Amino acid sequence: MERPALCRRGTLRPRRPWLRAAAAAAAAAVLALAARPCERPLGAARAGAAAPAFVAAAARRQARAPAAARAAEAEAAARGAADEPKTPLAELQVGQTLEGVVTNRWRTVGCFVDVGAERAGLLEVGEFRDGFPTEGNNYKRGDKVQVRVLDVSDGQLCLSLRSGDLARPPRRPKGPPADVTPLEGVSPDEWLEGEITSLTTWGAFVAVPPPSGGDPVIGMLHKSYFRDGFTDDAVKAVRGGRVKVRVLSMSVADKKVTLSMLDP
Repeated sequence: MERPALCRRGTLRPRRPWLRAAAAAAAAAVLALAARPCERPLGAARAGAAAPAFVAAAARRQARAPAAARAAEAEAAARGAADEPKTPLAELQVGQTLEGVVTNRWRTVGCFVDVGAERAGLLEVGEFRDGFPTEGNNYKRGDKVQVRVLDVSDGQLCLSLRSGDLARPPRRPKGPPADVTPLEGVSPDEWLEGEITSLTTWGAFVAVPPPSGGDPVIGMLHKSYFRDGFTDDAVKAVRGGRVKVRVLSMSVADKKVTLSMLDP
């Protein structure tokens, strides 16, 4: 085998012509690759690796955009309304239709609505629709609503989304839980006629007069114990509605009574 000769610079140079041609072609290919710009530099690779996180962050910002827009719109409306004269409560009439913007929300109670009056009005959960509020409280700050004046008294403004009669009995004063012993001897099979005092997202509170007489006892009526058709009954599923219930269970120590509209 013929050994290659050593060139002046210390490299091996093959004597055979075809080997010299192959080496030249390989060198040319290496130089061509070195001359080409990198299609994906290190920075681009890192950016590509971070792309999923960036896309996820953008998606979250886009999902928050409607809520942020509503909040910004509500704040802008509040700033603009602050410069406008407020309507005195004394000038509002029961049944009057008003345009308003939700300013705050209590999940189980309702929400406050700015209708341009000297103070925000309370839209209770029980006034969300004709019947029981089956959808719960899904209002958000900045939502626009068209309401009717339900009541104006003692410096308070109450609103309604119901379409029917707006006559309601007076609200019962708040206080500590009353004694429930007057219902202690009532059989679970005995039907009692009560009056709904308020509606919540989970059910209703019902005032039940004891058979032996005396002040009514407030019991809790969960929506799982509603009779069929009650949720859409605009006459009965409302504050002041008359319903027939049974004492399902009670705790004298906790002063709690659970009621039911279902048959035993």
